Amino acid sequence: MEKTLEDYFSELQADMIAVCMAYVKGNADKIYIYCSYEGMILVDFFYCINNKLVKKHKLNDISPYAEYDLSIEHQKTTSNKLLEDIKNMAIACQTHKCNMPTEIKIIYDVITKDIHLEYKYEIQYTAKMAAYEISEKWFKENERLIHG
Repeated sequence: MEKTLEDYFSELQADMIAVCMAYVKGNADKIYIYCSYEGMILVDFFYCINNKLVKKHKLNDISPYAEYDLSIEHQKTTSNKLLEDIKNMAIACQTHKCNMPTEIKIIYDVITKDIHLEYKYEIQYTAKMAAYEISEKWFKENERLIHG
């Protein structure tokens, strides 16, 4: 039986979660992944650990042991794997003659194994707000939700 678009998306999203989980050595309560596909591709990811929202390059700030590899090379390698997954999603959309989402937000709860997915198909960023600014805004929104 031929794979459906949903099959491809499920596999690629599971891979994205696994890649982000490996980056944090499995030590997260939640994983947040932001993807933008509008002319250029942008991916970003951050975590909730011990009820604190933390960006990927600040993980050692919440750990007294500085146990994470936060080198630029490691961040690039992880981001490149996520970019590859997004490109494969776009290929799957072309193959199935469907539109590729312009924005994907993934929240994966490591403890409950629940996944929350949000797709948007209309243009999200403009001359007033770039994709990285939208990702930053999403980080701050979730930070407010966690910290009140």
